[in-house]
This record gives sequence, structure tokens and C-alpha cells, in this order.
Amino acid sequence: MCGIWYVKIKLMKNKTLWAGAIIILLIVGFFGLNSYEGRRGDIALQNQNSGNNTETTQPKALVVESKPISKNLTLDSKTWTWVSTTYSDGKVVKPKQTGKFTLKFASGNKFSATTDCNSMSGSYVADKDTVSFSQIASTLKHCEGTQEGDFSAMLSNVKSYNFNSQGGLVFTLKYSSGTALFR
Repeated sequence: MCGIWYVKIKLMKNKTLWAGAIIILLIVGFFGLNSYEGRRGDIALQNQNSGNNTETTQPKALVVESKPISKNLTLDSKTWTWVSTTYSDGKVVKPKQTGKFTLKFASGNKFSATTDCNSMSGSYVADKDTVSFSQIASTLKHCEGTQEGDFSAMLSNVKSYNFNSQGGLVFTLKYSSGTALFR
């Protein structure tokens, strides 16, 4: 079992290598680090361009992110910033002005929000993983090219919520029509 272990990994754009990383960790953990004769703890990769199995290259980066889901997150734990809404037809709506669209849950089942033009407020009801917004009111300043209508329509169509592994708030929209991400 001594010798360098060669691992064939196809590095694909925008793909996570979780399965490969887990298998490598399991193999190294099972056989122990003494049976691996790599240098500086690097993983030796078989050079895909040559037929020589002894030639190795170093990976540019193999990053394994391990962030636990925060069990302390609640709707009112922070001011949430809208990142994007992805609809089931593939349409993605992102704010043109980053950080302008915020959502804050307050006591008494009240919420406030800011947009790229006006501020909003209203009521919400949350029970377990469901949430709904109602009595949404807004200031009436007129702005050209605002995305306030998209934001307001999204809030009106929220059905449920959860928190993802990166600490983001994810709203699921009614009728399985899409999801909205807040950070």
C-alpha cells in the first residue's frame, strides 16, 4: 500500500468536487497518512495529457467548504438584503443596485423594507416554515427604472422560507413559481 496514490479528477467549471473529496478523505483516513508518500500533503493528480502515469501535476485549488447551517438564524435575526429571485421558467431577477433592497422583521409581526426608490412596511405571519406578507404599504416617490414592482410582487407571492447552508434566507414562492434569496 505504499506509494503515491493517483486520483483522476476532471476539473469542471462551476462543479463542486464533494464526492471526490469525501472519497479521498475516507481513503486517507482508512489507510492512514503513513501510506501516502506525497510531498507537503499535496494530492498527486494523474496528468491527463500524457500516457505516463508517474508524471503528476498539482491542482490549482481544491477547496472544501464546510459551513454548518446556523441553527440560530431566525427571520428577525438581521436585516436581510435581496440577492436574486429565480423563477421556475428560468428567469432570474437581480437588483441592479446591490444592497438597496432590504427586509427587516420586527416585533409584533411587522416588517419594513427598502427598495431602490421607496420604503415599504406591512405585516407578516410566520408559522414553522411558512410566511406570508400582507397590508404592504409604500411611500409614493416616483423613480425611473425602479425594480420596486418586482420586489413587491415577490414579497406578495412568498409561501415558505428556510435558511441555506451559507446562512441565506430563501423564500419559496407560491405555486412553485420560484425562489428568492436574501443574505
